[in-house]
Amino acid sequence: ALLALLIWSQIGPTRMDPSNTMNIALLDPGQPGAARERPRDAALMRGWLAEELQDAIRARPAERVALWHDGLGRSQKRNKLPALTAAEPGEREAEARRVAERIGADVVISARVEGEAGTRRLQPEFYIFSRLAPEAGESIGRYAFGAPIPLPPDLAAADALRRDGIAKELAQRAKLLHRLLLALREDALGRHAESLALLEELERDLGLAGLTDEQVVARAGSISGLDTLYYFLGREKLFLGRSDEAEADAWRAAQINGDDPRPWIILGGALLRQSEAVDPATALEPDGLLDRAEQAYGEAVRVSADGSTANAVARLALGNARVARGATLYATGGDDESARAAFEQAAEELTPLLATLELEKQYRMLAQCRSYLGAARLYEGSLAERGGDDEAARGLLEEAQAHFNECVAQGEKLPEDATLRDRIIGGVCEPARQQAAQALLELGGG
Repeated sequence: ALLALLIWSQIGPTRMDPSNTMNIALLDPGQPGAARERPRDAALMRGWLAEELQDAIRARPAERVALWHDGLGRSQKRNKLPALTAAEPGEREAEARRVAERIGADVVISARVEGEAGTRRLQPEFYIFSRLAPEAGESIGRYAFGAPIPLPPDLAAADALRRDGIAKELAQRAKLLHRLLLALREDALGRHAESLALLEELERDLGLAGLTDEQVVARAGSISGLDTLYYFLGREKLFLGRSDEAEADAWRAAQINGDDPRPWIILGGALLRQSEAVDPATALEPDGLLDRAEQAYGEAVRVSADGSTANAVARLALGNARVARGATLYATGGDDESARAAFEQAAEELTPLLATLELEKQYRMLAQCRSYLGAARLYEGSLAERGGDDEAARGLLEEAQAHFNECVAQGEKLPEDATLRDRIIGGVCEPARQQAAQALLELGGG
């Protein structure tokens, strides 16, 4: 009997297969503040979600997506998955991260049950912690997926019509979520065109293509998760250089959910990209593209939690916007002091992020931060040289070169990240460090 018990205890895997392209863990809904107690109808709701997700996964076997949940047999999964019970969003994200790390999941899907008796509500949420690109900027972390769903005091004891309505709502969200996650996998790997194609297909299937902003916002009341959909549509379009379209999608997402910092970050990026395509005087106009970009990034900083990934991304982006302002002022050639002040503001915003990003192994973001700091110092060195201070120019150019070297070094830590390799290092840091080296040679300091 003891031997049989020992054999039984070893049946089933404790970690998800790393050869899958995406591993999803579906947890039972939890009650904030309830250490171990789960809602009495948690397994019922998890079962509805699991059934719909599994059907969607089976329909696309080539995607190699795996789903773990507590409805699986012992041979498929040995360990019981915990429910998330922390009351604060940041603490729940930390709980979800621990689950993901322990079992090798890329995505953790959960829900929290709030309220008592007649006021109970179910808030579905999911968390992205990709093994493939853990530094993938503001896309990593927690998402509240749609508005809370009203629940009866006991779902199992509710009438069939009420249960069927909730089951259908959860099924609709599960279908949308599965297709979003396939697009997010492509995004995390830097394959933005492939991600956008999946998202636009989903937008068409939902009957949203061609609608006005007002019509889309109105539909958000009946289709859950549209803020997330339009945030990612804007994100992919921004990566692909379609900044006008990215601005429109990000603005839609912000109108649907203005408390999420992510759409504000994409909105700022779209406006900043547009500022690069106009003459400097136009970009610098009051309430113009640069002002609006900084305002959008400032809003992202304001609504994001201190210490969160989104907050770090927002601060990184705000620093970059200030580098862009300084570069635009530099190009006009008429206000070197204002340009220098913008570069110093950028350095003050960005320098404190370096240690945090290094500690959290956010390699893509760390490379971006180094590239922005390098650009600020490169411009400041040129300003110093233009003003006749070669000694100061040499020190600033050496600092710029060091930042660009550190940017390039991040590529060795994440060689599979196409965005890091091609856009940030190949497109920015490699040519910029050559420019810094050439400037130092001309000054006699290289």
